[in-house]
Amino acid sequence: YELEVASDLVAPSGAGCSFDQVGGLEEQARQLRSALLLPLQQPRLFAASKLLRPPKGILLHGPPGTGKTMLARAIAQEADFAFLCLNPARLFSKWYGESNKLAEAYFTLAHKLAPSILFIDEIDCIFSHGGKRGASEHEATAALRAQFLALWDGMLSPATRAAAQAHVVVIAATNQPSLVDPAVLRRLPLSLPVAMPDERARAEVLRRLLDGEAMARELDVAAIAARTHGYSGSDLEQLCRTAALRPLEE
Repeated sequence: YELEVASDLVAPSGAGCSFDQVGGLEEQARQLRSALLLPLQQPRLFAASKLLRPPKGILLHGPPGTGKTMLARAIAQEADFAFLCLNPARLFSKWYGESNKLAEAYFTLAHKLAPSILFIDEIDCIFSHGGKRGASEHEATAALRAQFLALWDGMLSPATRAAAQAHVVVIAATNQPSLVDPAVLRRLPLSLPVAMPDERARAEVLRRLLDGEAMARELDVAAIAARTHGYSGSDLEQLCRTAALRPLEE
């Protein structure tokens, strides 16, 4: 099962993103560095108090396209962490009992590859609040949730408890944090909002997107940033791609 979930693994050098490519999210980047990098760089300082232990879970929440996944990949690359992205389609297998084995495989593989990040995108779709699940939740789904939380806590078996000492962090992303199961939220103590970029942040995103590109001299990045209110980082990237294709079409 570990071999199966290994296809969702990205080596640190292959994360494909760095903080140099993430514009307008300096505060979120700073907090991620403090939570994950400093404990590795200064282990003696953090070992002195249980209050200074790194968080076992981090929640990135905000509208779609604002850079939540990019932040997770960037910290994995900078911290030299293996990046394992949980695949919901793989986890919810149609075969009875397979989902539980795959869930365990994600955690055991993450521990073996530590330091590592287990990334769960759109976690509200997997572990939603009881009100969204409703009374008709399938028994197997409830059992999978319970086992997943037990694995997360490192309480399933002595072997898992020992492996839990390794540096493994769960980073989750969601557009709707209010829909996430409260039991899951308790395991994500560090919550970082990733909002839509303001004008200054949009200008920074545009500058990073256009860095190294051939541009007209009269191109005014500040003016474009001022006229793109409501655009996410993903929207700005698509805008630049569309503009780059226009000369080829003509």
